[in-house]
Amino acid sequence: MPIDMSEERRPKRKVLLPIGWREFEILDCSEEVKSKQGNPKYVITIRDVESEYEEEIHPITVKGKRWFLKSICEACEVPIDENGHLMIDPPNPLPIKGKKFLGLVEHEPNLWYDRENNPHNDVQHKIVEAKGIAWKD
Repeated sequence: MPIDMSEERRPKRKVLLPIGWREFEILDCSEEVKSKQGNPKYVITIRDVESEYEEEIHPITVKGKRWFLKSICEACEVPIDENGHLMIDPPNPLPIKGKKFLGLVEHEPNLWYDRENNPHNDVQHKIVEAKGIAWKD
């Protein structure tokens, strides 16, 4: 009997990007969805231009916690009205697909446990800020 392999996908491998400002391209943006904790967020697929590493980032849209989302929208020149409101229409996807931005990469500890409950102390990167490509030196 044949084995159905049609839904098999390559495992996602995490790469540790270097610290500092890096250029990213936005490949896709979901409609607004809920996180595991119930917070509304967008799922944005990005690619590091230099390494071609792809990953998802998850800026939330909760008032008071959406600074990262604001920095991405400003970097991608999403229009802002005279009252300072970003001209986006949740839950629709953000109009940022195909845009590029500079992202500030930092490293942070990542403690995780394997299936045998053994602890692993790793380091992972996190993009903490975005700014427009015009800032590139």
